[in-house]
Amino acid sequence: MGAMEKMSQFILQEGIQMTLTVGCEILYTEEAPQLARRGEIPTISGRNAVLVEFLPSVVFDRICQAARDFGNAGYQVVFAHVERYDCLRESWDRLDELKDLGALLQMNCSTVIRSHGLFGDRWAKKALRSGYIDIAASDSHNVSSRACNIKECREILVKDYGEDTAVRLLETNPGHIMGFA
Repeated sequence: MGAMEKMSQFILQEGIQMTLTVGCEILYTEEAPQLARRGEIPTISGRNAVLVEFLPSVVFDRICQAARDFGNAGYQVVFAHVERYDCLRESWDRLDELKDLGALLQMNCSTVIRSHGLFGDRWAKKALRSGYIDIAASDSHNVSSRACNIKECREILVKDYGEDTAVRLLETNPGHIMGFA
């Protein structure tokens, strides 16, 4: 029995209301869309959606190219932790362009929770208020230094942006992408 099966069995036995799915964050390369198409890298829940990240120094044209490449390969692209990419802060038109290309934008919960400097905070708050952000997610890698912080993020989203925004970013949009909605 593999790790996913063991965890799924544990969750069921404990009566925890949760569904596990397979997926990964893909560091974009020009080969990545074809690797996904050939099944060599996991998509989100085995569906036609991919979570794509870049190095922080990425240029805007490369992000647009990724949106086109994955779109042309038949995938819904979700760009991970968009608050990290300086090139997206240069103009709100850039976020509009990514939306026009069909991309969804994900922000880390830690960005909602903690300060990331005056300009970073201003950008994140405006991106949230303006509806550019489609998903908030934990970027959790372990239980100590990068633990899951969705509950705290939800509380802040409700307080600062309203219940509807919290539900859209944490439940509705992610559920739709994973096939739960």
